[in-house]
Amino acid sequence: MPLLRREDFDNLPQGNIARWLDLRDLLEVRLNSNSDLQSGFEEGDLLEYVQVLNASANELGLGAIGDFEPTNVFESFPHFRSQVAAMAARLSIRETRAKADDVLLISQPAQERLLDEISRLRGSVQEADLAQKKKQKILKLLSALEEEINEGRIEYSALMKTLAFCAAGILGTTSFLADAPDAITTIIQIVGLQKEVEDKKVETLQLPNEPAIPRLPSPPKRLPSPQRTKE
Repeated sequence: MPLLRREDFDNLPQGNIARWLDLRDLLEVRLNSNSDLQSGFEEGDLLEYVQVLNASANELGLGAIGDFEPTNVFESFPHFRSQVAAMAARLSIRETRAKADDVLLISQPAQERLLDEISRLRGSVQEADLAQKKKQKILKLLSALEEEINEGRIEYSALMKTLAFCAAGILGTTSFLADAPDAITTIIQIVGLQKEVEDKKVETLQLPNEPAIPRLPSPPKRLPSPQRTKE
């Protein structure tokens, strides 16, 4: 039985790095659960682990992981697995750093407005003529967004991806839902104003505390000798 099934790919996050990291974690769990204390790993499972992580890394633009010798699977696998772990650590650090830079603080009044608009958007999704699977995915994204807003901060890029996914799903339906585009537009406007305020705060913090002292011109290296007057 393969380590991964088609439906495993449906629940992956949106970012390329996050997708690969989730795939790696899932493969680790499945690989370990399939192993036996006496016989160890199956050769087919090891090959699937290697091929899936290599192929997905290339497809997502993350580059090759490392060398692997398929003619000697059991000897090559520990080294390849260590390279996977190193890549996962490097990408996790990069993802954490990127998320920290992407976090936007939300004021209390803006929180209340955003939650109201998300509630409107959720109602539009529930009424939309969508496949149940797609509808559940949008509702799940909106619930995750609500949790972030309640904590007083959101990931700006993740928010925009969620709204784009909602817009593509809802506005492509046959039924006309006026509340949906209005809610999406209002959310973007509110978040845009919050980002503008946050950017101004950062700019203010980066200004020097005291005005710079102007530099005086350097003195001449040699003073001219006085000229004698003729008597």
